[in-house]
Amino acid sequence: MCGPLEPAAPSPRIEPARERAVEAYREACEGITSLAYDRARLKLDLALRGLPAIRDRIALETGRLELLRRNPLTAAEFFAEAEASPHESVRVRASYGRAFALLRADDPAGQEALEQLLEAYPEIPDRNQLLLEHAKRMLRQRRYEDALGSMRRLRIEAPGSDAARWAELETQRLRSVGYEAPSLTDEERVRAAMNLMNVGPLDKARSEVEELLELPMPGELHADAHYLASKIARFEGRWLASATYLRTAQLFSSATLLSSQTIEVRANDMARTAGARSPVRAEQT
Repeated sequence: MCGPLEPAAPSPRIEPARERAVEAYREACEGITSLAYDRARLKLDLALRGLPAIRDRIALETGRLELLRRNPLTAAEFFAEAEASPHESVRVRASYGRAFALLRADDPAGQEALEQLLEAYPEIPDRNQLLLEHAKRMLRQRRYEDALGSMRRLRIEAPGSDAARWAELETQRLRSVGYEAPSLTDEERVRAAMNLMNVGPLDKARSEVEELLELPMPGELHADAHYLASKIARFEGRWLASATYLRTAQLFSSATLLSSQTIEVRANDMARTAGARSPVRAEQT
């Protein structure tokens, strides 16, 4: 006998069905990882029948699976369904997947989907993969100026990545057959160096900053370059060199990084650190 405070006995029909759906969802995810795409698709369909409460997540995984199966338009439909999720994390991933799938499919809606996504989430992870896919789409459609624009953004926003290296090679190829592809401006090179400092490799960042320090750039860009040089010196334990670069940055007005007062504080910190460290190592420049 079941009272109002006692849990009802589980239905012998419902509980096993739910358990099978949960197991099917788990097997589907494993199937995607192990490249068993056809089996994974069947398991996702089974999971959907038994787990309607997570329909959004199942649609997200199905979209990812259809992309791997090279069905981008089908994938875009499932991603669009997942975009209606009540959970923001699912919606963001779904919007990313939909934009990517539409670009891969050469669908005209891909451009708008990409722009809306980057406007809503300008710092979304792996945005360079979207820019790469957009550039490839432009190349397939022989819209070379648009392709060069996306590749330029890759070279600035994701320097050091495989996507940026591909963009550099493609830019050189198009330039060699007569398309106009101006070199990065000094300001763009400084922005690229800033981004390179965040993701590495450090050797490439050091080389780029050293070149920037030798260029006849406007004062604010010189300030940014010297500040970046200071960060590299600090990473390498060259404290006195770091303080010296900061002092030089103070001679210019930086429009993009730190205020003169903040630079002053950091320069003093580096000078004190240099004095507390080994004199030989601290004075290396």
